[in-house]
Amino acid sequence: MCVVLYYTFHHFAVYNPVPDVAPLDISGTVTDSRTLTYSWNEIPCGARGGEVLSYYYELEDDFGSIVRNDSVPSSASMVTLDNLEPCHGYSFRVTAVTSIGKGPFTSDLRNVTATEGKKNCS
Repeated sequence: MCVVLYYTFHHFAVYNPVPDVAPLDISGTVTDSRTLTYSWNEIPCGARGGEVLSYYYELEDDFGSIVRNDSVPSSASMVTLDNLEPCHGYSFRVTAVTSIGKGPFTSDLRNVTATEGKKNCS
């Protein structure tokens, strides 16, 4: 846990802002025609702004609609998203969350689910 202490009016207060940076080294894998798996590395201690409580992610389709959004515990560094449409493009992004709120999102990472059966993605 990273905590920054500031001296204010004869006592110490815990200052716990949002993270300064997004999670690092985001990567995505096409697991099969209906499943994508995404992973990331945690934010370095000095940039967390406090204790990271969870990670919040969004999955958007190529039409700009958010099709999935949820949070995972701070101990998680990966999420597997299933029941997606074959041959569809999706963009994923993730942010760290402290008790104050969300930090910046990662850049969108786009993947296309694989072909299912005889259907061709082209």
